[in-house]
Amino acid sequence: RHFMVHARSLRDLQWSGALPVKQFVALLKANVRIVHLANANETVGSVLIRKNQGPESGASQPHLHNQVIASPALFPDIEAEVQVTAREPQIWAECAEFFRREGWVIDEDDALVTCWNPFGKFPRCFDVIDLAHWGPLTAMPEDVIERFARAVHRVLMLFGPSALDYEVHQGEGIPLHVHVNSRQFTYSNIGGTLNLPNDLTEKVQALRQALRGPAL
Repeated sequence: RHFMVHARSLRDLQWSGALPVKQFVALLKANVRIVHLANANETVGSVLIRKNQGPESGASQPHLHNQVIASPALFPDIEAEVQVTAREPQIWAECAEFFRREGWVIDEDDALVTCWNPFGKFPRCFDVIDLAHWGPLTAMPEDVIERFARAVHRVLMLFGPSALDYEVHQGEGIPLHVHVNSRQFTYSNIGGTLNLPNDLTEKVQALRQALRGPAL
């Protein structure tokens, strides 16, 4: 089902934050089961959970979906997080304290912090960080997964139908966390792997021509 009940316009397209929270929790738990299956493959070195919403984020169809993506090696963004954390183990707690001091924490439940992140790649980036639970998502109890899913759902409700993507980063050496990013331009950035659309050159040329105006 692509549209909200009693839809009247394109603004009534389904969006992830409109899902009932119990359904979103069930979705993340289903993702974890798929991560288990992916990890059973010896060629898999890293798995992330990702969702893109809206054409600006590269979503080709207006429907609810997300993806569990496996890679033979660590995704570049996760690899960077692992390396920095290995050098500075306290960096996550220090960032959370900085966010609190600056008033950027939106919600906090024990060691689960939801915040605006000024260090994100995109202008409007929100993170949910579980400072108490590190390592693979598949090794975490169901109540931890549910609490994390509920926090992510609250952020998605804030975004509404706006274009976004989110990535759940998990694995050895880093805390469980998610980056939720607003999107304005169509290209795919999966775990730090940039994938440009095939028609990007044509779009740039058309925009350049439009800015120049008609020839005299």
